[in-house]
Amino acid sequence: MQRDMDAQEISQDVRSEPRSEAARKSPLMIGACLVLWILPLAYYGPRLWRLVASGRTIMELALLSAYCAMLVIFWLLAAYYVAVVLFSFLSASLSCPLAHPDDEWPDVAILYPTCNDFQPEAAASCLKQDYRNFHLFLLDDSTEDEFRTVAEAFHAAHPERTTLVRRLTRQGFKAGNLNYALRGAAAGYPFFAVVDADERLPPDFLRRTMAYIRDSRLAFVQANHAPNPHQDSGFAREIGATILPFWNVHCRPRNRYGFVLYLGHGAVVRRSAWEAVGGFPEVVLEDLAFSAVLGEKGMRGTFLEDLLCYEDFPATYLAFKRQHERYIIGTTQVMRKYLRLLLRSRRLSLTEKIDFCLWCSPLYVPALCLLFAALCSLGLAGMLGNWQSPVVSLFGQQFTLPAVRALDDRFVPLWSWDFQLFSVLCALSPALACIALGVKGKLRAAGLLFLSTVPYLSLMVVSWRGVLGYLLLGRTFSPPTGERVLLPKAGSLGLTDSARHWLLGRSVIWRAPRMWEICIGGLLMAASLASFNLALGAVGCCLLVGGFIGASGWGQRVVRIVSVSCFAVILLQMLINVTLLVQSPGLVPLMFSVHF
Repeated sequence: MQRDMDAQEISQDVRSEPRSEAARKSPLMIGACLVLWILPLAYYGPRLWRLVASGRTIMELALLSAYCAMLVIFWLLAAYYVAVVLFSFLSASLSCPLAHPDDEWPDVAILYPTCNDFQPEAAASCLKQDYRNFHLFLLDDSTEDEFRTVAEAFHAAHPERTTLVRRLTRQGFKAGNLNYALRGAAAGYPFFAVVDADERLPPDFLRRTMAYIRDSRLAFVQANHAPNPHQDSGFAREIGATILPFWNVHCRPRNRYGFVLYLGHGAVVRRSAWEAVGGFPEVVLEDLAFSAVLGEKGMRGTFLEDLLCYEDFPATYLAFKRQHERYIIGTTQVMRKYLRLLLRSRRLSLTEKIDFCLWCSPLYVPALCLLFAALCSLGLAGMLGNWQSPVVSLFGQQFTLPAVRALDDRFVPLWSWDFQLFSVLCALSPALACIALGVKGKLRAAGLLFLSTVPYLSLMVVSWRGVLGYLLLGRTFSPPTGERVLLPKAGSLGLTDSARHWLLGRSVIWRAPRMWEICIGGLLMAASLASFNLALGAVGCCLLVGGFIGASGWGQRVVRIVSVSCFAVILLQMLINVTLLVQSPGLVPLMFSVHF
């Protein structure tokens, strides 16, 4: 009862706070997204309906319905990407209020959770704050002696300014580690900051966040982030900039037009808000779950774009894929456990509810792309196509191409230049945020798009493994640096003890699904040859490369050459689709995901 009263009080104060994020969000961004989705749906919808109605058998009807449904989903996602980029330009950055030198500053606990990844430089940045009253808590869940020794040495070097906190168990993932400290050693602090083990804080981090949150009733203040420019990894240096569109474009308009998420690090949280929701939910992605339970009770945060922290990007290609699988497992877990609660909340606007769902959607793009590619190549071309020898007219000359598997005349209405051009724009829409930053001179957009093709398109199989592994087996990961995979108790999901131990014994160490990637990549490349769809072959090539390269494989020059070549081939297929209107199976799906 007391927690509900606290949450209600915080929610009411947020609504009355003049310079914090208003409880009433403007619906313009979500409205623009829906309009951008409804317009093509109204214009092209009749064509899709006629295509579905042309199904002669139940199997044909199912394939055509699935194909058209996926096009509609892609249109919605494309409209979302366009709306976010548009309103990021219309949004103004929040400025921190000026603080008087004689002001009283509340005590703040800096929580530094670590598990076999302690970095003295990152921990030292926490101690270099130009803020008066704070204490650093080293929440060490490490199991390896090397990291435990380094954490102890750092604490010994700063005994009065740090406290070393260790647990007997590692239950509850990162959330369990944080909750343990907040209910114990850090129990007396009205505010706390959460810092990742690889994060570098600017010296004014606490002063600026506390100047904004202390006189408001915001639940949290979230800082901006950029990749650490001093990482040794070549993969991190070349691909790490892909997080910039997420932080600098996608997060920017949420203060005014959407749902602001607590992103798990580089943030200051009000303790009373944490208490009101019963602590951090002890799930894989505690940040997304914490945002959901705060939102359900009407508590909100804000995003400070001009306060920049630095974080490490995954150092290897395999670590990058493993991170994505963890993200998609955690997101699926949160959506399954908390989405209904959030959607039923009367303290959140419809705008925020829709935005929360759309915010989570890009993680599922790789899985959707694989399903779409399989549907187009193996489904439509395999069952509804026929062998033809296309004749192409170019510069007044006619060229007869080798026999390919082409779609029948029912698909002719979709092969108009306007529909193809619209499809190309949809396919590239996830990269608009990257292009926008390139126009502003904040990153080299063209080079980043070409280089990141293999890393991002090769996430398709691991995405499906993450989703199905959680939904069917309840498989989740331990904290980010841990290697063990956890399964639920035998009683849940109907697993016997022997079945659970058998599965666990084959899931102890994380490994990329190499054989699946190689086999599916080979099938897609064969389908591309049979249907003369170059983009399909490029997607298959990305999976093949992803299956062959190891932890340090990005250092091989041929990998980067293949990545650049794949994106060039995809662009070529887009040009062919628009200019020649070749009846190859399927349109190019959305190209990028996650950070783009």
